[in-house]
Amino acid sequence: MISRCDACQRPFVASRPGLQPCPHCGAGVDVDAPPGTPPATGEPPGPRPAPVGPATPPTWSQPQPHHPAHPAGLPTLVIPEPATVGFLTTLKFVLGAPRRFFDALGPQSPIRTGVRFGYVASLVGILGTAIKGWLAEPVPLPVESLASLPEAARQCAINQQTAWDAAVEPLLLARMPLAPVLALMLVYGITMLFHTLARAMGNSTTELPLAARNLGYAFAPLALAALPFMAFGGCFLWSLVLMGISLKRTYGLTTGLAALMAAFPFCLWMAVELLVAMYLLIPCLPTM
Repeated sequence: MISRCDACQRPFVASRPGLQPCPHCGAGVDVDAPPGTPPATGEPPGPRPAPVGPATPPTWSQPQPHHPAHPAGLPTLVIPEPATVGFLTTLKFVLGAPRRFFDALGPQSPIRTGVRFGYVASLVGILGTAIKGWLAEPVPLPVESLASLPEAARQCAINQQTAWDAAVEPLLLARMPLAPVLALMLVYGITMLFHTLARAMGNSTTELPLAARNLGYAFAPLALAALPFMAFGGCFLWSLVLMGISLKRTYGLTTGLAALMAAFPFCLWMAVELLVAMYLLIPCLPTM
């Protein structure tokens, strides 16, 4: 707007209303606001001064706490509901992130989904192991390891091993047709064993169906036994490790107690192997 200085009577263009100096003589000129302009607030235009005192950062810049299972700097892993995904997807999450998977299992997850998963994984492992044993060549007797024994003791050991292989061969051949029954016995047998041990240790709040569901997912490594380069024994040991994680979360056990319970089937397995070795060696002791 154009205004005129009262001191020098010279016109000038004013950028704002209010008291301001004349650009020609420097005298103060009170410029009236044009009609229709809202009243001024009294604050001069321009950047506002910074507030005095400590500044409060916006809420979106506050660091968010991280769950212990999700360390800082790592992407959040979303565990899907097992009932909504397939067998291979569930297998991937159980083997890749077992702690997060068992932590994400809620009471609303169906019981039959976990039990069915454990049964299918065990069935695949047993069938795969039976097929690999049927296709593989027979393993020769370790005669070289018996070379230091007397002739009579060496011949006795060979005869004992041959008789044992002949007795076990029908059972090995029956693994394929009996695989569905063997898988069912394996899943429910181990579940009942752990549930009985937990009850004996004082845990009486966890129900058997919930334990069967949680332990069913721990049989996931058995499905890998069908691969050519995976042995059933190694997959079973891996499964026992996952069972220890599942036992800790299912029954609220300490890490040490859950590890001891998970090692119990392995101890039984080693005891059976020791009894078989004693059965084969004891008849040969008199010849040594």
